[in-house]
Amino acid sequence: MMEKIKQTTALTLFCTVFYLVADWMEWVR
Repeated sequence: MMEKIKQTTALTLFCTVFYLVADWMEWVR
């Protein structure tokens, strides 16, 4: 069970970071 939670958290963090970077790129441009 704990492993599943870790995977989900990692995926959420990855998506959040990706979204923030994409947003930042737009802002810089």
